[in-house]
Amino acid sequence: SPVEKGAQRVGFVQLTRVGVGDTLRVLQTCFGETCARNETLRLSLRDSCFALRVANTAADAAIRERNEFAIRKQGDDLDVATRVSLLLNEKNKKITDLELDL
Repeated sequence: SPVEKGAQRVGFVQLTRVGVGDTLRVLQTCFGETCARNETLRLSLRDSCFALRVANTAADAAIRERNEFAIRKQGDDLDVATRVSLLLNEKNKKITDLELDL
């Protein structure tokens, strides 16, 4: 059902029996109310679209920031691994030199 899918009730309709001469007046009133509801929905949709653009912009900025951080972190990790490797090589060289001195 529409309610289960998250639909919301926007308004209501009241049926009234009218005479033949009142038909045009009723149709004009109905048309006017329909136009007003359509305008309200159009404005609401415009506001929702704007909010969506703002949210998407914020999400895009957050994703960019996350990606830049990941790239910096990857570079930092590589730099640390290189330093550790150089230190271990120096240590091994010193150990080898000391063993040769004995």
